[in-house]
Amino acid sequence: MMSKLTPDRLFVLIPIVAIIASLVAGIVLLFPKDPVRVSAADQKRREMAIIEDASKVARQGEAYAEQIQELTWVEQPEQVEPRALDIVSRVADRSRTKILGFRPQRTVLSGGLEQLPFLVTLEGSFPNILTTARDLGTRSNRLAVTSIQVASADAASDRVTATVGIVAFRLPEGGSK
Repeated sequence: MMSKLTPDRLFVLIPIVAIIASLVAGIVLLFPKDPVRVSAADQKRREMAIIEDASKVARQGEAYAEQIQELTWVEQPEQVEPRALDIVSRVADRSRTKILGFRPQRTVLSGGLEQLPFLVTLEGSFPNILTTARDLGTRSNRLAVTSIQVASADAASDRVTATVGIVAFRLPEGGSK
């Protein structure tokens, strides 16, 4: 049988609970849990792992910088246009397409790179136009094909005209190399 909690018993119980709570709080505050100790050897291993990771990242950054150097133009913008036209001419001749037009577009600065866009209008058979576009956007040409629009030149033949957007990337003056 359970006894009832009377006011007299409550007045005795409250101070006891308060004393127990104070003792527990005092023990926790006076004797905190020991911090995790790391040995000097473990600390040294961690430091070496961090240094090794940083070295890997630095090497990757250098490799990416070399790749960017290979793909960007170092010439002045006014020198890029004739060289790009020369590349387009050589590629078009190889794939038996005719150049109808080559127009430079407005230069754009984006992502830390100067983009020198050009629109090339070509005429030829559809497979030859695709070959030209594919061959323009190679690493060795340092040009990227950004768009292709193809239209039938003559319904009676397989001739098409295409407008191909290409871009040459260059680091702007004072840009990081």
